[in-house]
Amino acid sequence: MRISKLDILGYGKWIDQKFEISSDFHVFYGPNESGKSTLKSFIHSILFGFPTRNQKLNRYEPKYSSKYGGRIHVKDPIYGPLMIERLPHHKVTGEVKIHMPNHQSLDEKFLPHILHHTSASLYSAIFTFDLEEMEKINDLKADELEKTFLNMSVSGAHNYHKLANELESNAQKLYKPTGRIPAINQALESLQDAKESLYIAESKNKDYLNKLRQVKAIDETIRKKDQLMNKLQQDRRQYQFVLDNWDDFSYYLYLIYDFKKHEQTLSEDDGLLAEKLIEQNNQLSHEMDQLQAELNMLQKNHFSSDLMDHYVMNKVYYDEWFDKEPYLTEQLTQFHQIQRSISDKITSHHRLAKKLGLNPNAQTPFKIADEDINKVKTWDDSLNNLEEKANQLDKELYKINYKLNHAEIEAPNNNQNLFLPLIFAGFIFILLTLSGYIIDLSLMMSIIIGVFSATVVHYFIKRHSVRNNGAVYDNPSTDHLKVVKNELTESMKKVYTEMDLKNESYHLFLQKHHLPESLSISECLINYDLYNDYIDQSDEIVRLKTMLNNEVSRLKIQTEDLDHLGDIYSANVTPEQRIQNLSEIKQAVDKQTKSKNQTMYQIESKTEELKVLEKQLNLVESKLNELLDKYQLTSVMALKQLNDVSKANQTKLNDLKTLRQLFNGYQEIAKKSLTENEVRYTLGDIDNQLKKLAEEKNKQMDQKATTIMELKELEEGKDYALKRQQYENQVSKIDGLIEEWLVNKAGSDLITLTLKEHTKEQLPKILNLATDYFNRLTEQKYTAIELKNNRIQVVTSNQERFRVNELSRGTSEPLYAALRLSVIQLQAKEISLPILIDDSFVNLDSVRKSIMYDILEEISQVTQVLFFTFDKQLLNRFKDEQITYL
Repeated sequence: MRISKLDILGYGKWIDQKFEISSDFHVFYGPNESGKSTLKSFIHSILFGFPTRNQKLNRYEPKYSSKYGGRIHVKDPIYGPLMIERLPHHKVTGEVKIHMPNHQSLDEKFLPHILHHTSASLYSAIFTFDLEEMEKINDLKADELEKTFLNMSVSGAHNYHKLANELESNAQKLYKPTGRIPAINQALESLQDAKESLYIAESKNKDYLNKLRQVKAIDETIRKKDQLMNKLQQDRRQYQFVLDNWDDFSYYLYLIYDFKKHEQTLSEDDGLLAEKLIEQNNQLSHEMDQLQAELNMLQKNHFSSDLMDHYVMNKVYYDEWFDKEPYLTEQLTQFHQIQRSISDKITSHHRLAKKLGLNPNAQTPFKIADEDINKVKTWDDSLNNLEEKANQLDKELYKINYKLNHAEIEAPNNNQNLFLPLIFAGFIFILLTLSGYIIDLSLMMSIIIGVFSATVVHYFIKRHSVRNNGAVYDNPSTDHLKVVKNELTESMKKVYTEMDLKNESYHLFLQKHHLPESLSISECLINYDLYNDYIDQSDEIVRLKTMLNNEVSRLKIQTEDLDHLGDIYSANVTPEQRIQNLSEIKQAVDKQTKSKNQTMYQIESKTEELKVLEKQLNLVESKLNELLDKYQLTSVMALKQLNDVSKANQTKLNDLKTLRQLFNGYQEIAKKSLTENEVRYTLGDIDNQLKKLAEEKNKQMDQKATTIMELKELEEGKDYALKRQQYENQVSKIDGLIEEWLVNKAGSDLITLTLKEHTKEQLPKILNLATDYFNRLTEQKYTAIELKNNRIQVVTSNQERFRVNELSRGTSEPLYAALRLSVIQLQAKEISLPILIDDSFVNLDSVRKSIMYDILEEISQVTQVLFFTFDKQLLNRFKDEQITYL
């Protein structure tokens, strides 16, 4: 299983986050507090459940979001791409849904199959690494550390050790050799007490067992007498029934005697069987005759036609062409498709030509390139600008002409408009000058005030005149207007000349591309794509016609040899007709072959039916022969005659059948052939025997009662029976406890033995691979890892041996990692789960750390490795897509 994506809804600091994992060795890089451990915990929680609130583990419930949980997308080699989703819902550990590739959803019962039935504790013990765990190794005692290494040799061994210890503990609670508290020890003491009490009771009753044997012997005698009495009573009932129905019984004996001395007859069952077999024999013979006639008719009508005869004579040649026929038909279909395509293209081509005003039979226009259409757009823009300029010039010429035509009329009116303001301004000048003089201003100052006031009054009166009557005409001279008119006229001519040049260029463009002279620039810009489509259609029609000619030539070559089939084809026939004739011949041959096969099938079917009927007839004849042998007859006719005779005696046979049912079970009496008096005498003899047996039984019953009373006196108030019941109950209780003790003890011993044997098998492989890893990690300083008396020791290059507790942290941590990684590597075929490593190797120096990364890269080829780190040294080893920066 490999993880391809993390989809976190809410977990610790991560809210609505997605992480893509596209590699087998993926690194999550970030500083402290960046969320690396949270991501590692998220993966573990989605796979195995959120920690409960009673556990010491952090649940990472978000503080600022109500969302909790998420999804992991994985790729499983068996089930394909899956999505494992875990949300809290109504369970503390979360509810799981597994979404399959076919959109089917499964619950958490399916999850163990994906996780290879790996528990959370086993996954944490083998597949997860963190710094705290690595550092605790040096705090463990030697025995604990070695037990940890040994347990890794078996998947989940610590769980089995735990179970073995529990079973051993349960066994010790039940029994200890020197114990007093365990249940079996206490029960054995109670059993000894019960045994002593029973012995005392037995010593007081020496004759008790003898009396018991006497009672048992009396019971056996009484049982045998009861059996004999029951047999006699049954015989008496039968004789009494015979006596009560003596007339019917005597007639029954007569019928038995009569049929014994009578000539041979068939039993009723044999008679019915004989009739049935004779009828089946006749019916089967008739059906076989009809079937044989039909078979003869089919064989008579099974003939061949001239075509089939010719086909059989030239089968190899025909079959060769029949194999080619689908290919030739496909070629002919392509030929017709090309014809239809040409017809459709020509129709569409003519329709477009009519729309564009082109003659389909004339020369095809040239294709309009993008640079050509850009030129046309430039000409169109230029002509639009020139036309706008011409309109402007035309307006100005109109104004000049208007002014020239109305200059003499407007001049007097304008002078008259200026006269009144001048008079009013003069009046104001005189008035203010006199006022200044009156108020004792100097004459010059009075004149200045008068001039200024008059000017202001004139200006406002003139503005008012302009506002009411329009602008005051300055009345330029007529000559000046004519000069302006001539300039405008020249500009107009230049504009029109430039417009003619543009139009000339456009017409040259139309001629160059063989386009209609009447095509305007705007139409060209709108429909140039249609003209190009028209040209493409012309080219496509030419291409299709060439392809059609090639198909005709190829079909003609491919079908020339069909003329050798003889009179089937006439001279100068077309390839199309040849292929059609070949298809018709193939269909005719297939049809006649199918008909022939059907006829053959019918012949075979009816032949098979005939064989079945023959078998049935043989079986009927075999049963008839058995009847003939049984009654020593020589023919079926004789059997039929005997059956007829038997039917004549049917009344007696019916009576015998009725009486046989009535007296069924009385065959012993019938065999004796007794008279009525003999039956009465036998009944009296049976009554005497019953009376004698009853008297003997009563004596035995009295003797049994006397013996039982003596037993009761010996038991002394049932004390012996009570003691024996107590003893038996205690024995039964001890048996149950011993069985429970055996189950627990044997289970513990078997688990321990199995773990030892499996460890012996697995451990050499693990130690060999771990030795290789450890040798590399220590730069060849240590050459071997050995197991002596369940003690792990390492061997240096100088052949010195050290126990685990004698190693430094820098050596014990690589040893621990080497052992665990070797377990993962060897179990990869059975259990392939992602390895989670949270900065577990920071205590290693740079060289050993680099070697550790090399080993992890090798392991990532079989098991995915997810590495959570702040080690920058690791970043230079991988591509960017293998690294997620947090």
